[in-house]
Amino acid sequence: MFRRHALKLVAIAAAVAAFGSASRTEAAMRLTVTAGATTQVYYSSNSNLLQVIPLNIDGYSILVQTSASNHPGDPTIGTLAQSLTLLSTPGTVSPTVTFRTDIINPVALSNGLATTPADIATLNGATLLAFTSPTGNPLKGTADVAGAVNDTLTSGTIQTTTILNLTPISTAAVPFTGLGGSNTATALVPNPALTSYTLSQVLTLSGVNQGVSGVTLTGASSVQAVTAVPEPATLVGAFIGVASLGLAKLRRRKAVVA
Repeated sequence: MFRRHALKLVAIAAAVAAFGSASRTEAAMRLTVTAGATTQVYYSSNSNLLQVIPLNIDGYSILVQTSASNHPGDPTIGTLAQSLTLLSTPGTVSPTVTFRTDIINPVALSNGLATTPADIATLNGATLLAFTSPTGNPLKGTADVAGAVNDTLTSGTIQTTTILNLTPISTAAVPFTGLGGSNTATALVPNPALTSYTLSQVLTLSGVNQGVSGVTLTGASSVQAVTAVPEPATLVGAFIGVASLGLAKLRRRKAVVA
């Protein structure tokens, strides 16, 4: 049961899959939730662990589920996704809330909310874990977001930001009113490391009315290798090379006949 005028945010965070090609690397997760001047940071030490995280902020209840993967079976795609399910009590319009998920190298902390200044500093100082597939330079990053249509949802927007190698790629802020909708943004991002990259995601929820019931919203981030396209000069050179070989063969044939 939720107290009146109290927002209880429950986050279910799970990172699933293989980071690395030859062997599985243990992944940890950092979830940072910010609402107005309030920021709380949560830790999950195991990529397979479902961690229930309570956060009290005035207004509504949200379930957050996060998953990350190098897409087993398809080494050309790396993914990171978050899903929000909204519940709220009647009242005023809620403030903007952001949910940032980072896949990090494990640190020596207990699972759940970091409460002491030392634990918060340790968690915020954790390094990002490298995704190892796909490879190449540059890489194509994609951000997807889906709005929703629901009788109880009358205002607000949601936006996804993919952060590839610390470079943000943001969708438009998709409104919940009318027909709802979705949006996709893509960008080519430099990847000088060639064989590894970092990937994070931020979901931004703004202006949602209270009194919402059972609405699920999703954001997805993905990374793909870029297929090289020959430059026009390269194509011309290749054509000239093939033509030269053809002429040489023709001369040899004429010489044999003579």
